[in-house]
Amino acid sequence: MTSSPPPPPPVSLEAAAEVARALGNAAFSRGAWSVAVDHYEAAALGNPKDARPRANAAAALLKIGRTREARAQAARAVELQPSWPKAHWRCAEVCEASGDAAGAARAFERAVELMEEATQGREKENATTAKMAKTTSRKEETSPCSFPKERRVAAAARLRAERESRVEEAASALDSRPRAREQMLVRERK
Repeated sequence: MTSSPPPPPPVSLEAAAEVARALGNAAFSRGAWSVAVDHYEAAALGNPKDARPRANAAAALLKIGRTREARAQAARAVELQPSWPKAHWRCAEVCEASGDAAGAARAFERAVELMEEATQGREKENATTAKMAKTTSRKEETSPCSFPKERRVAAAARLRAERESRVEEAASALDSRPRAREQMLVRERK
């Protein structure tokens, strides 16, 4: 008698949502905008608190000319994660596409403000991390620590890389729209 293989482990909704978002990203990159929208909507259902599929859906909806739906998705992304620059950037793109110049300017400005705050926060965090490293090395000289220095350094580097990745993602979103960014900078100078 042969036994059947064990059933696969259950998949969480968040994991399924992440897979759906990745599929949406793949569809978006090959220009299958409608397919991307479907995947992003599935991701939003699987993880309703995640702003990323909403922002991505807004971009895909813009590509196929569904600006009203894009506006709703972008607004929801901002509502879910108001401190995320990319959400505001998507709102600006939608406003610009629908002819709302004032709304686009406000959203672009907010995205840039958030980017600047993130950059300043990262600089402050790097200074704090350096100070903590100096303090930690002094403590190691006087008392043993339960975690080896290599593990602490690796964990700190991993956290710093994750934060930098999020900041770079937002920066690349800002850099992908140079004309809009230049217009916003001109408005700021006036």
